[in-house]
Amino acid sequence: MGLLRVTGTIDINQFWPTGGAHNVLSDADTVHVKVNPATAFVFEGNKTHAFDFAWITMNTNKKTGKKTPEYVIVSQTTADAHIKIRLQSMDAPELHYRADQTKPEVRQNWGERATYELRNYLKAQAGGKMTIDCHVETLVNLPNDAFDIYGRFVGDIMIGAGSKIVNVNHWLVEQGWAFPTHYNSAQPGEIDAINQLWAKKGGIRASVTDRATNNMYGLPAGKAGDSPALASKDKGPVVLPKMFRRLVAFNENPKGTTTLQQFLGLAQNSKDLVIDLAKFKKLTPKQRANPTAKNSGVPLIRLNTLVKNGNQLVPKPETLVFVEKGATLKNSKGPVKDWKAQGVPYKP
Repeated sequence: MGLLRVTGTIDINQFWPTGGAHNVLSDADTVHVKVNPATAFVFEGNKTHAFDFAWITMNTNKKTGKKTPEYVIVSQTTADAHIKIRLQSMDAPELHYRADQTKPEVRQNWGERATYELRNYLKAQAGGKMTIDCHVETLVNLPNDAFDIYGRFVGDIMIGAGSKIVNVNHWLVEQGWAFPTHYNSAQPGEIDAINQLWAKKGGIRASVTDRATNNMYGLPAGKAGDSPALASKDKGPVVLPKMFRRLVAFNENPKGTTTLQQFLGLAQNSKDLVIDLAKFKKLTPKQRANPTAKNSGVPLIRLNTLVKNGNQLVPKPETLVFVEKGATLKNSKGPVKDWKAQGVPYKP
């Protein structure tokens, strides 16, 4: 396992309440980082082009059948080349979310406030400017490990703060603007560091509840152009964002169920799996990397079995490790298998 580092720049205007180019409106745990593909990606000290014209998702036009990849380096051949970062081991209150793309987006309490706090912090560290240099780090074995199934690079964002280097992921959790939320791709040491920071006070902590109640659904999503004054009024009970996203899906289409607990028990949600953190730490690297493999021996738990009284997640979120499906990174030559790979533009 080695260190993959990406050098880039953050446009602070991407965050609520302004929004950046191409209809980007980032919340507090998803950041678009501008990169120079020729030099930005370095694995263990060596420049790599493994992500050139590589993709996780291939879109197919229903009318024409034409296939178009969603490159993980967006707009790679332009000055606007960038990657989308999912901040590792944390989850901030949702600013805009919907499960059904025909429904209006909604948000959580604190979704605007958390984003605004991150925006202001980055701006302060940038000396009032609206861009700030950064690098993004993650520990991986292969290029395939760096992205999730949605094509987001999963890592920690580092910025300069005076004479120090600040881990933005850690800052958000320490200040209380994001929940610790762990996935099986994280290393035990990374998980412990986040949990220690969450033990402090401030931010959303006093408003956290273990119940995902139906009255949490329906708050209008944050939008570009909103008044910044809304941030100071954005408060109220807040549940783990992963539970909120399931609550949104339940409210949009309950599929005949009457409670969130019942909804999570449907076959469509059978892949919502978790591992107890204490047991996760005892797994081998192979087990952690692929916990759903046949005969893996990993003690998997269905999320719905941890929900009681209709909508209450009984264990504390920081004691759970969520299982996510691994992504497959491809380029025009096939799966990206090593750091020497280099793709070219896709031709149907």
